[in-house]
Amino acid sequence: MGDRAARYSLAKTEKKPANAVLVAYVIRTPKGKIRLKRIGIRLHGQKEQQIAELPPTDPRYVFENDYKVRKATHDEIKRSAQFSRFHESSARVVYDEV
Repeated sequence: MGDRAARYSLAKTEKKPANAVLVAYVIRTPKGKIRLKRIGIRLHGQKEQQIAELPPTDPRYVFENDYKVRKATHDEIKRSAQFSRFHESSARVVYDEV
């Protein structure tokens, strides 16, 4: 009897969120920097959902390298009410054609 109770309590506490991949869509600016355009999330076995469409002229979303793009993506996910629990998921940077 004790073993079943222990297994049941372990199963309840080890619930993890579904696997997710954050997708950051970027373009290159005329000066060669990287501008974050929009952010999406792809949950395991589901279609991609758009989280944020970022303003095209905001200087806060222009970066010098992919690392800073990923960091900004994680920060935007933390602010999202629906997807904030996925902020530690891996982020993939996708370069869009202009």
